[in-house]
Amino acid sequence: MTTTNGTAPEPPLLHGVCAAMCSPFDDSGESLDEGRLRDHVESLVEAGIHGLVLAAGTGEFAFLSTDEKRRVFEVGIEQVAGRIPVI
Repeated sequence: MTTTNGTAPEPPLLHGVCAAMCSPFDDSGESLDEGRLRDHVESLVEAGIHGLVLAAGTGEFAFLSTDEKRRVFEVGIEQVAGRIPVI
């Protein structure tokens, strides 16, 4: 932990539980389902996780296009709205 100008220690940026979530696709399996992604992010934040890992921990990273990865992060970061760290 660090202190700032002699104040109380600040917790590290990453601490507690960080969830590696899957990237949901629509029923055809061809397109990212942004509504489901937003809902899933929101449910995890409301459940009290301390950080969110997007498009990495569940195996789909190698199969997402650059545009899909970018969109997962855009939607996820927008939905989190600064409440927790996003990796």
